[in-house]
Amino acid sequence: MKKLFVLLFFTFFVSLCLSQNLSKVGNKLSPNIDKPPLNFNVNDKWPSVEGTASISNDGNYVAYTIENQPVGGHTLVLQATKGRWEIEIQGGRDVIFTEDSHLAILSNSTDSVCIIALGGSSMKYIPHVASFKLYSKDGGSWLACQLSTPVNELVVWNLKTAQERRYLAVNDYLFSTIGKVLVLQTSSKNDSSINQSLSWVNLDNGSIFRFWQGTGACNVVLDAKGTQTAFAVENKIDGQIEKSFWYYKVGTAQAVSLATNQAQGIDKGLALGSIQHFSKDGERLFFTLEEKERPKLETNDAQVDVWSYIDTKLQSQQLNELGPNSYTGVIQIHDHHIIRLENENERILLSDYDNVSDTLTMIFHQESDGRSGEEKWNPACKLTRYLISTKNGERKIINWLDDSAVVEMSPEGKFMIYYDNKQKSYFTYETGSGIIHNLTHGIAVNWEKEYGKSIEGWMKNDKGVIIYDHNDVWKLDPTGLTPPLNLTNGYGRKHNIVFSLALNNDSHNLLAMNEQLIFTAFNQNTKENGFYGKALGKRGNPDSLAMGPFVYNIIGNPFFPNGANFSPIKAINAQKYIVRRMSANESPNYFSTTDFKSFDQLSDLHPEKEYNWYSTELCTWKSLDNSTLQGILYKPENFDPQKKYPVIFHYYELKSDELNVYLKPEALTNYCTINIPSYVSNGYLVFCPDIRYTIGDPMQGTYNSVVSAAEYISKLPYVDSSRMGIQGCSWGGIQTNYLVTHTNLFAAACSASGISDWISGYGSLSDFSSSFQGLYESGQYRMGASLWAKPDSYIKNSAVLWADNVTTPFLMMHTKNDKVCPFTNAVEFFTALRHLGKISWMLVYNGNHGILGKDGDDFSIRMTQFFDHYLKDKPAPKWMTKGIPAKMKGIDNGLEVDDSIRTPGPGLFKKLPKVKSCEERKTGKSEIR
Repeated sequence: MKKLFVLLFFTFFVSLCLSQNLSKVGNKLSPNIDKPPLNFNVNDKWPSVEGTASISNDGNYVAYTIENQPVGGHTLVLQATKGRWEIEIQGGRDVIFTEDSHLAILSNSTDSVCIIALGGSSMKYIPHVASFKLYSKDGGSWLACQLSTPVNELVVWNLKTAQERRYLAVNDYLFSTIGKVLVLQTSSKNDSSINQSLSWVNLDNGSIFRFWQGTGACNVVLDAKGTQTAFAVENKIDGQIEKSFWYYKVGTAQAVSLATNQAQGIDKGLALGSIQHFSKDGERLFFTLEEKERPKLETNDAQVDVWSYIDTKLQSQQLNELGPNSYTGVIQIHDHHIIRLENENERILLSDYDNVSDTLTMIFHQESDGRSGEEKWNPACKLTRYLISTKNGERKIINWLDDSAVVEMSPEGKFMIYYDNKQKSYFTYETGSGIIHNLTHGIAVNWEKEYGKSIEGWMKNDKGVIIYDHNDVWKLDPTGLTPPLNLTNGYGRKHNIVFSLALNNDSHNLLAMNEQLIFTAFNQNTKENGFYGKALGKRGNPDSLAMGPFVYNIIGNPFFPNGANFSPIKAINAQKYIVRRMSANESPNYFSTTDFKSFDQLSDLHPEKEYNWYSTELCTWKSLDNSTLQGILYKPENFDPQKKYPVIFHYYELKSDELNVYLKPEALTNYCTINIPSYVSNGYLVFCPDIRYTIGDPMQGTYNSVVSAAEYISKLPYVDSSRMGIQGCSWGGIQTNYLVTHTNLFAAACSASGISDWISGYGSLSDFSSSFQGLYESGQYRMGASLWAKPDSYIKNSAVLWADNVTTPFLMMHTKNDKVCPFTNAVEFFTALRHLGKISWMLVYNGNHGILGKDGDDFSIRMTQFFDHYLKDKPAPKWMTKGIPAKMKGIDNGLEVDDSIRTPGPGLFKKLPKVKSCEERKTGKSEIR
């Protein structure tokens, strides 16, 4: 049976496929009928460049990883950006370049650390290394390696002078960010106890000073300047863990106690938690206060959960969140004064970026413990915002903001910037004076980006803030004195291009007045992607640097495939960059550039050239509501316009932006959908339409988009309109459920992990034991109102209530532990179809919403067999014709072809006298004429 399974997987998987594009603009391949189609065996062997890459400070060397080369492993590549120098290390990882760009330090697949001379041939291996850290700043480079030896030896090398120092019994070690400091945690056994020491090592002269001795030291942190350290000490006293915080400053005699659980400022029921970090100015220490665990009382009372109408949070969610909460606080270093910043039902806004002040920040206070998603009706969800000083805990209420307002503090803390949803404008609030400025009054642009508003960066000294509208990039004066400057000069709006700052550095670092900016550009008409450039203070249009049918980095689309984007990386000391580029017919590869006009290829992976690959075309057509839609048509490399092809429609929100995305072959995409390259390689066309919605009737938008797409595609001379199928998962599965109950256009349909009953779904609980109601009213379900405000809309969108209209053979897949689309909801639909005698199956796996591993492989095979039968007229397997009895589960998989039954027959339904409905139901039916 196992051999049969593998053989069938090999045979049937080869006709699988995922999602995208159609246009006169597209990615085309030269026909080559000699190339083999993709098959199951290639999935686990497909190499790719994934994850992160890095570039040396001088920009002359890069490091990146090739996954699955060799098969099941990975290879680290070190390479010169110019010239032929290159080294490959199988299993290499954790690579770091030294500050002077002379060396690369990495660990390999064994327990060794390797030191490589960049551009040369020298490679030094250090064996038996448990961990390593590198300090390479301020003109010096020190490598610390913790050896896997019984004596816990730490070896520290000065990479400039080759000087070596060794320290014994080291449990942990920590380099400062700057300041050439190493803190050591060592231990020694004394009779029955273990004594610990913390020591301060000056890397320049090697001097070592022990500043603390005792037991239980942990959670060591250093300040930004490398002159202070703080740590926790945990000791068990009378069976209870007692924690204290300690502090040491270089030059003082020893560490001093900073706080204990008995310190003033720690409320009853709370205890010291963990040390977070020093403040940016080094004057305060941020930490957490944690609720003490309540003792469990033994009782003989009934264990009942009382759900009450006055609960501000559902009982189920309360039970799910019983774990102790933690709250942010600060300790003043000079007097050890403790200030609790966060209280119950509050959230503090602290930035991780070095350039952002943490003296003044924001607190989001919720009226009670209400659940997000219930803001429209539950008063316990009401938000109030406060500005809070981390120096003294003083608060200033900001009570005029909308609950959904996007808010951010300026780096210097001088301004709070926010977007007012009612006035459709950006405002700043001066934290010192309380003055409010409308920064964008009178500017006739759409600030509401399709996927949210964006405050993207700041200039030095809070002199300006960078904001995106839907297309263009603006510089605003937070004082409101200087008129707004459209950095891209409205070019994006005029040409339907979406601009964004290309470099993470520009978003996270403070910009200078005349800084040269690089913009990522995405043309929404053609789907071309590339780069533009412009100096920050310059007026006029941005300069086009590179645009083409590629994907470099498309920012702001949450439905874009995971891993498709890659933000360019800049060398610290040079105008040199790494980018990653892909197209529909070219694997992602790394390139180097100095100007974003010309690109030198670094990696060179092209596994797709060995197989019958796919091309993409971008299509534009009119929806049934006369709106303009786009979609992607995928065609095989060996496409023959004289043939008639079956086509599968695959959808999820907006797909056309993925025209130039490279899709890897795999059993399932996103753990539940067809893998487009595999299906197309094996003789299918796949079409991925965009779907536009109307709030309050989202499935009508689905119907208008998909049915119009099917009518459009069916008119193409190479499409077999009698062999069209649909497939979707999650939200796409919900759409598939609706479509099969409202149109007979399709010869086969597969729905994965979707719901069909919007009424019971509305009242169900999510993964976090909270209500789905908010998701229906204001989330992806787009109903815009409660069930009781618009019951007819919920009824109309519920496929289960229209199950008697189904004529399409229908395959469902669901998981037993689905916390997104409850399994019971899927069962409702299947039992309705079974009761009505509809040709249908439901494949049920363990898991939560998606499947992988052997379950994913199994679903991939069965879905392929299903579509192959109805769209390619291949014989049906036994699981489709006869089912698999429960007692044969795991014994007979039913994948073999049924020689006695050509196609699944009628269901169990016995026609009964029709009972008149209490209301007339009208459904939309479409057919190709």
